[in-house]
Amino acid sequence: MQRLINNYKTVPHSVGWGWANEPTDSWQGFLLNRVIEANKILDSHLEKDDLNFVLELVKSPNRNSFNREPFLLHGDCGVHNFIFNEGELCGVIDPTPVFGEPLYDLIYAFCSSPDDLTKETINSAASHLIIKGNKSEQLLYEEVLIGLYLRLATCIRHHPNDLEDYLKAWNYWKNIIKDT
Repeated sequence: MQRLINNYKTVPHSVGWGWANEPTDSWQGFLLNRVIEANKILDSHLEKDDLNFVLELVKSPNRNSFNREPFLLHGDCGVHNFIFNEGELCGVIDPTPVFGEPLYDLIYAFCSSPDDLTKETINSAASHLIIKGNKSEQLLYEEVLIGLYLRLATCIRHHPNDLEDYLKAWNYWKNIIKDT
């Protein structure tokens, strides 16, 4: 994973942020759009306060203060799109190009399975990134909570049997953010 993300290249800021075929003017704008879309699915599964909490995180002035130029990301960097040969990552398939922060793909991969969604796992993975901006541990955890919110909507649509495990992870990460 680190060989993939650490080799991402920047693209001119003039192309925008977000989906390559529908860029927005900022990374924050892209995340807001994603959260609003996810809420259409999550509205009956989570509390209204959960949406407000995630919106506050996305709207934080710190959210746009890292990379000044977007990177070309895979965009669908879930474990289901990794190809391994004898335990070695040898390919990543099915891209959905996104212009954004490389940490997005790491968090996407982290949240793509309900297994081992712990602080220790994300801290270990993030420690290997060269291109991660100057994000503190607190901001990393906030990014995880945003990614997990988006993943919950995907889970309901495509993997409803995983919902209970994702909701446990959701509560775990909410508590981490609220306690720090």
